[in-house]
Amino acid sequence: MIKRVIAGALSAALCTSAASGGAFALDLSDVFPAPAVGVTADEPVSTAPVTTTAVATTATTTAVTTTSAAAATTVTTAATTAATSAVTTTVTTSTAPEPISTLELGESITAAVYEDGSVLIKGDGAMNDYKSSPFENLKIKSVLIESGVTSIGNAVFRGCDELAAVGSSELTDGVLALPDSIKSVGSSAFEGCTSIKEIKLGSGAESLGGYAFANCTGITNLTVPDNVKSMERSVFSGCTELTELTLPYAATAESCATAEGEVNPDHSVVDLFYDEHWNWENRSFDASSYKLAKITITGGDKIPQHAFANLSCLTEVDLSSTKITSIDKYAFSGCTSLADVKLPASLKNIGDYAFLDCSAVKEFTLPDGLGTIGLAAFGNCTGISSLTIPDSVTSMERNMLCGCTELTELTLPYAATDAVCADMDGEVMYKQNLTGPLIPTTPSPTSFTTSTGTGRTSQPTSPTTR
Repeated sequence: MIKRVIAGALSAALCTSAASGGAFALDLSDVFPAPAVGVTADEPVSTAPVTTTAVATTATTTAVTTTSAAAATTVTTAATTAATSAVTTTVTTSTAPEPISTLELGESITAAVYEDGSVLIKGDGAMNDYKSSPFENLKIKSVLIESGVTSIGNAVFRGCDELAAVGSSELTDGVLALPDSIKSVGSSAFEGCTSIKEIKLGSGAESLGGYAFANCTGITNLTVPDNVKSMERSVFSGCTELTELTLPYAATAESCATAEGEVNPDHSVVDLFYDEHWNWENRSFDASSYKLAKITITGGDKIPQHAFANLSCLTEVDLSSTKITSIDKYAFSGCTSLADVKLPASLKNIGDYAFLDCSAVKEFTLPDGLGTIGLAAFGNCTGISSLTIPDSVTSMERNMLCGCTELTELTLPYAATDAVCADMDGEVMYKQNLTGPLIPTTPSPTSFTTSTGTGRTSQPTSPTTR
């Protein structure tokens, strides 16, 4: 509307000038009366600046500014009085920057790359998978991903070491925050993104591909939410500055940590950090280059076998908020720096060699309700000096405390390896007595306490059966 008013005034003035044969004077006081007011136009104005100057006895200055991105026009006027002055009308327009590159990342997904290194990703559905990043030569610094994109493709941002912010509605320096619409993060998707310091996975994330965040050396703390159901091997390989990790289960997949779940050598927590097939003990994993000190597990029914085996950098593990019932064999064996273990109240079973060689542990607080303790479960735990086995334990396998040379006080629920051996009619078979099989080493504890049990503890004459 403003444009039509100005154009009408100009036309009238030009007609008058032509009729009189002289110069024309344009008076806009009827168009823009004082005092000054703000007007919002319902039409966009010309994209080019226009300036008209004429002599008048009353000076009026009118500025018309349009921002094309918002498609809104604001008109301000200011009036002054002077003997002789100029009338100036200015129309200016600022336009949104043009992308320097536009990429097709999926059937319905586009990425606009701008000169400042920012990227806007729009569309719906899954991204394509790549062998090398489509952004590798573009030096991108930030990425805004609109909701609707359902996956991050393989290697999409691999090697983008200047990428420092990823978000859906806002960007924070150093933070990778995926929108809730993202269900999967592909293999090597953010590998080598060293400028990322924090990762926030959305509520829709279900799977993380192998090496997805490998060599993201800026990350120090990471929480994988409960909605993530599977993580492939080496997803955090090379994340050497990571000090605290919270996982929804103690495996690479939720199914491995269920009561009936099956595991193989590629399903341990350690497999999240390195890639070697079929190695139960993880002995080839070099933990010395990692700073990972604390792992918190928030779910699952069990700690699968070898889950943390030989993760020698680990100093603290917290299972206390879970309903885990079993710590399976070799689960923490070789965790030589592990000093603090918080066990859940729901624990029923500690498997064979579960804490073998955990020499830094000073104390095990075993929960009431624990039922069985496996073969050499605390073998070579040379840091413990006192241990109480709760009354609920009905069976302790031989060599349970083998190599616990600093143990000075031991409290037991009965004077045998099995509760039935200490009943009134109980029989003690070979290797079911206390000092030999339970602690087959010297020196022996200086004192024993039994809280229950009154049966015989005689040894059979011939060692025929266990």
